[in-house]
Amino acid sequence: MASDGGDAEEMIAKFAKAGIDCDKLATDLQREAAGSFVKDWNEMLASIALKISGFKAAW
Repeated sequence: MASDGGDAEEMIAKFAKAGIDCDKLATDLQREAAGSFVKDWNEMLASIALKISGFKAAW
């Protein structure tokens, strides 16, 4: 993508003309990405906690 955004405005206008709600799409994508990040973060923390408990048991 061009640093100045290139033809992004034109493309968004074409999507809107085709009936795509770009604001809703952006909101949905952000929500899904945030949810995925939180899930992965929590899984990583659980994995670390499990490893820590394993180390404690070995000592």
